[in-house]
Amino acid sequence: TPSTTTPWLEPGGDIVLNGILIGRMGRLSTAVQKKWNVANTTHVAQLHVAQLFEQFPPDVQSHPLPKQPAIERDISLIVDENVLWSNVYSTLKQLDLPLLEEIEYVTTFRGKNIGAGKKSLTLRMRFRDKTRTLTHDEVNTPSSEAAVALQEQLGAEIRS
Repeated sequence: TPSTTTPWLEPGGDIVLNGILIGRMGRLSTAVQKKWNVANTTHVAQLHVAQLFEQFPPDVQSHPLPKQPAIERDISLIVDENVLWSNVYSTLKQLDLPLLEEIEYVTTFRGKNIGAGKKSLTLRMRFRDKTRTLTHDEVNTPSSEAAVALQEQLGAEIRS
């Protein structure tokens, strides 16, 4: 799950097993990389081994594969450097968009064409109905709602 308590990861996520936090993982934030002179993109993980072993054997659950196809929409946006992936994720989750199955982080880009103090984030939204095939028109409205919410709540600029 996206983490709201690890600003040193960007994006960062909590590793949760049976409702218990057993670790964190993600890409080391730009600020931390600069502070410690880390030149390359670095991914880190922190595991609480004791909590991990307490959860074994794990309760394995399986789900049937979907019978209907999904429609995916990518959104690229420019946000202030201090906006975390968890802010973007929670903004979209709060919308409770119909037929939204998944929100995924895709990439972060920084460069002179983005601007100082800004970054470009790309995310993917997956929509699916369990009983029928969706049309693109059915997905356009919630995708537009998501873009508007990101603009209004996070000051995002949608890239085309």
